[in-house]
Amino acid sequence: PADQEKIDEVIEKSIPEGAEYKIVKASDIPNDRDFREAWEYASGVDINLEKAKEVQRNRWRQARQPLLQELDIKFLIASEQENVGEINIIKEKKQILRDVTLTDLSSVNSLEELKEIWPECLLDS
Repeated sequence: PADQEKIDEVIEKSIPEGAEYKIVKASDIPNDRDFREAWEYASGVDINLEKAKEVQRNRWRQARQPLLQELDIKFLIASEQENVGEINIIKEKKQILRDVTLTDLSSVNSLEELKEIWPECLLDS
């Protein structure tokens, strides 16, 4: 909203009474919204890299969910068929998917680097 009356109306409807808030100019907001959940406000809007890493891990969790579900079905079928070899392969694949969030991101120093990291086991998603 451009005029103060509309701004006050939005504030009244959107912000709980007594809560702190800041009004920022659109030019102060990052153009890159890929890691919006990691935005923080100090003297301006900045992106917290550690929070962005967790956002990326959450994306991996979402991507692996259907893969795990598919493997669960395959596991049940292999179990019914008493196919021990297939059961072991599936167990290994599931563990790799579970461990994806343990990927070391400590050497990542920028959002550009972080965006480039997508674990190989999730490439099918």
